[in-house]
Amino acid sequence: MADSLRASLPSGHPQMLRAKGESSPQPVGIAFLKTHGDALEWALDRCRIEHKDAAYRMGYTDSGVVSRWIAGTERMQLDKLRGGLGEKFFGELLVALLQTCEEVEVKTQVTLGRTA
Repeated sequence: MADSLRASLPSGHPQMLRAKGESSPQPVGIAFLKTHGDALEWALDRCRIEHKDAAYRMGYTDSGVVSRWIAGTERMQLDKLRGGLGEKFFGELLVALLQTCEEVEVKTQVTLGRTA
């Protein structure tokens, strides 16, 4: 049965189906990873966290993983970043990621509360 099924299928490597005129998703994915890496680096700078310290706080033995996330060669692990580097850092990262969106305008607002 398997041989007859294999004979009826076209030879070659299977490919992901795309709509007509749709480009390859790979270059877009690489660009997004690099954009996210830039946002990660911005957030680390804002919080004054060095790559080595960030890696250690997330449970990694060296800063290579953080460098790969920043370079866009690997997808960053948001759960590791939030758990290891805390809410203040994660807030900075979210702001940095929002700044990469063309449809989003990021504004800073300061509100002073005074007691009587």
